[in-house]
Amino acid sequence: MAHLLGNQDCMDSLRKDITDLQAAIIDAFSRVGAVRYPSWKFPDKISCDLDLVMLLEQYDFVEEDPEFTQHSHIVLFEIVIDRLLLLLQTFTYYTEIIANERTIPSSSAVGPSMSVGLTVKKFWNSLLRLGSLYRQSISEVLHNKKAGGLTAIL
Repeated sequence: MAHLLGNQDCMDSLRKDITDLQAAIIDAFSRVGAVRYPSWKFPDKISCDLDLVMLLEQYDFVEEDPEFTQHSHIVLFEIVIDRLLLLLQTFTYYTEIIANERTIPSSSAVGPSMSVGLTVKKFWNSLLRLGSLYRQSISEVLHNKKAGGLTAIL
């Protein structure tokens, strides 16, 4: 794997991944508003406020400088992690809104800094809760249909 560090094709692929992730984040934000958490990669900044165009320009392949290129490759990996984390945080917020456990966030509220593991755990728990609510509502609908059907027969 080490021989691929700084490989232009790998870096181009990461750049495309970052762009695709950002598109998914923007789509999610259009539904719930910007979810504001500290950035995993840049903890002194809010993740949704990162200037990805500037970051992608700054951390690019430079053929004449293999050391900088390898550094850039690692930073691009870290930005992918940062974007995945923000996407999971946004998914968590969305599932909590659907489950009526939250309202749409205010644009100024900043959530707590969270590790990747904690973010994944929160998302999984909110998804399980949403699944439970879904099963419960389906059960109620079926029960009401059966009760309605019995009334019609009587």
